[in-house]
Amino acid sequence: MSAADEVPFRSLRAAMSDWVSRHEAEMAGHGTTLELEGSSVGYPKPMVALTLENDERIGQLVLWETGEAELSVIDVESEQDLLVESRDVQSLFGLQEGLDALVSAVLGQEKRFAIELPDA
Repeated sequence: MSAADEVPFRSLRAAMSDWVSRHEAEMAGHGTTLELEGSSVGYPKPMVALTLENDERIGQLVLWETGEAELSVIDVESEQDLLVESRDVQSLFGLQEGLDALVSAVLGQEKRFAIELPDA
């Protein structure tokens, strides 16, 4: 990845927020809720976390300002980890891959929702 492909954390956070706004209704149609949370001001390692939850699975993508990301999905009934990954997310492509993996694992099917930077 070249430096030109890198996107500032605040832009990735905004893209995640925009993604939630655009896809919340469709995910609800799949019986899945979305929750986006961020760290409070002054937190030593700023982060944003997207949680998807339905009756069968709970998944979360956590992205820190450093570009580190954690992706995890558990089975609600068995409480078994279905997916646990560390990633490096510093571009829209990296964020798209992480969101695709999260959605696919939570829904139990391959699903792709486009992501883009919101208008500034």
